[in-house]
Amino acid sequence: MTFGASLKRLRMERGLSQEELARRLGTSKQAISRYENGARVPKISTVSALAAALESALLLAQRALGVCLAARFNGTTAHTLVTLKVKLSD
Repeated sequence: MTFGASLKRLRMERGLSQEELARRLGTSKQAISRYENGARVPKISTVSALAAALESALLLAQRALGVCLAARFNGTTAHTLVTLKVKLSD
């Protein structure tokens, strides 16, 4: 399952619309849609905010690590990714 598919599934399981999730994150419905359909790769800080809003840090972080690696870190440093992984395994 892709990051976008995981995000959409979690959002729908929690009964949230794209608009509501966007409001919680202070972003647009279009941004949420782009994350869900794979048109946009979120920054690690955005993944953290999504995980908090959906109360599912581990699943989203695992998907995000794969997405960021596939996107050649998308401007995110390897240190940030390693730090996130370590925090999740504590």
